Amino acid sequence: MSKKAISLVLAIMLTVSMFTVTALNVDAEVDENPAGDNYQSYISEPTTAAQTVDTTQSSEPTAPSQTSGGLQYPNLTVNAISNYFPKAAAEYNATTKEVTVTYWLKLTKDILNTQWYITYDSSILSVSEKKNTPASICPSIGANGALNLSEKDRIEYNATSLRLFDFTSQKVPFVKIVFDVKDLDEQSSVTTTVDLTVDVLKASKVNSDTLLSIDEEEVPLVNNCEIVHSQQASMVKVDDKTTLTNSNFVTPTTVENTDKKSGTPDEGISHPSTADQSTPTEPTESTTANVVADATSASATQPESTITQNPVQRSLTTAQTDAVVNTGDTFLAATFLLVLIVATTVLFIMRKREMF
Repeated sequence: MSKKAISLVLAIMLTVSMFTVTALNVDAEVDENPAGDNYQSYISEPTTAAQTVDTTQSSEPTAPSQTSGGLQYPNLTVNAISNYFPKAAAEYNATTKEVTVTYWLKLTKDILNTQWYITYDSSILSVSEKKNTPASICPSIGANGALNLSEKDRIEYNATSLRLFDFTSQKVPFVKIVFDVKDLDEQSSVTTTVDLTVDVLKASKVNSDTLLSIDEEEVPLVNNCEIVHSQQASMVKVDDKTTLTNSNFVTPTTVENTDKKSGTPDEGISHPSTADQSTPTEPTESTTANVVADATSASATQPESTITQNPVQRSLTTAQTDAVVNTGDTFLAATFLLVLIVATTVLFIMRKREMF
């Protein structure tokens, strides 16, 4: 191979090599993650550490709240049940002297006859003949009903009329009993049940001419204490409910602990419970942002001697400080490239003159 060819090849190789080295140096410093995943994980460390700051340190523990007095449970609970009507319940305090239980009913047919009985606990409740009359127990039947209060713990009632009893106009009391509450211990709690059992209930429609029941329209709804599930009975729409005198028992409210120094209540201050203090609370997004901001400002004012660096960051900083010329500067890279091109051109010209 001739000297001319060798000089040309060497000049091209030198130019390409220097151009490649310069380009790689520039690209290496432009990379956003020069130290790989380890460096990026170090950048996120201050934020992670700031998020673990205990946000409950400023909260002051308090003693458990105290009640304002009174029982935490009702003195009397009355459950009203039935084989035909829905059940209901109510709670009362020790001052309650009277409880009214009402079973309401409305049908698409009037009532031909009915028979029922109620059982209750006479040691807790009592029934007064003055407060409970046939007319008051079922106003739609009125004086046509037969009432028996002589049995212990039991009330019996029945009524029949071919002229029917109106239960189609509106929902009215089918049974309404006023019970007197006997004296109860204020520190005790008792539960009692009022149970209505409908033995017989038959509905029908009245003949507009005779004003008497139509035999073909008579439908038994309850027979021998059992609800009838026949096709005719299903055609009679029933609207019923059970109510009691409104509950008057209220759970005692809690009273805030007073300040031992001033003797005044802590108004408007909410103290976390002991259980809340023992369990770390995960910070919300707004809380985390505030904590990170505080941690960042604190780090800015901290002396340099107390700031620790990741080994990767420390090695990069040392290398950049100790270098004679820091790579990554685009202007310097361009300058080096220009010098290289000029020098290579001069070398090529000199070699060319020697060959010719």
